[in-house]
Amino acid sequence: MCIKSLTPYSDVGIYNFLYQLMDSAYSKKYVLDLIHKLNPKCTSISDFKKTNTFITLNECVKNDFDMDAAARNLYQHSNTIRYRINKIKELLSIEDDLTFKVISAILADL
Repeated sequence: MCIKSLTPYSDVGIYNFLYQLMDSAYSKKYVLDLIHKLNPKCTSISDFKKTNTFITLNECVKNDFDMDAAARNLYQHSNTIRYRINKIKELLSIEDDLTFKVISAILADL
């Protein structure tokens, strides 16, 4: 009997799980649609990366959504970061925190 070694899910990480999806045409359209909802003036990913929305999301993801740490790193008040995150959730019509974190991770990794 051969026993195969399995990698625990915790070692795989969400980026490895989502990495395959990011390169498809559907995913690129989905990301551009999300970007357009957040800022209708953005027509490309490079435009979006220059916005406060992207900078805030990126910092929040890097700090595992610790708003106080993100605020310190951005030299902003923590309530400003909370306001921006809530506004992003509202614009994307997301109420579930897990869904928001997954979408944020995708957008921050552009």
